[in-house]
Amino acid sequence: MPCFSSALGKRFQTDRRASRRHVRARSFAGVFLAELGNTVVIMVPTPAHAYTFAAGATLNPWVLGIIGGTAAVLGELTGYYLGLKGRRVVEGGEFYERMRSVTARWTGAALFTFAALPVPFDVAGVWAGALKYPIHKFLLYVLVGKTIKVTGIALVGYYGATWLLGSS
Repeated sequence: MPCFSSALGKRFQTDRRASRRHVRARSFAGVFLAELGNTVVIMVPTPAHAYTFAAGATLNPWVLGIIGGTAAVLGELTGYYLGLKGRRVVEGGEFYERMRSVTARWTGAALFTFAALPVPFDVAGVWAGALKYPIHKFLLYVLVGKTIKVTGIALVGYYGATWLLGSS
């Protein structure tokens, strides 16, 4: 009988490890989809950051940051494209020319700052598209900023859960 219970115990442990890997893989995909969905929609808040925060409590926050930042930059292409296509509406106005000259020098820094801060980024993405800001620079600045933001949210979830639960 001990042989049967020992084999059953090992089988149960193997099943639990496989289950954990399965849940982790789905959680990483969930963060990807949540951050993508959060940034694809324009000016509609979603609970993506709460999901990332909660996932950070159990998963590697650095990996979550990279996955979530990549998803977020892909979603921000919606705003960029909207600005690019809607450019004709605002292009000839005096306000457009004045804002274009003011922001031409600081667009990269502004994109990075807006992407890294927990503020709505949609207007900045639309504006970059309307300015025809180079897409490769847009992707770079926003990727770095969004990765920093999502990593920060996941780290707060990780260390917050550790602090609340009293484990080290």
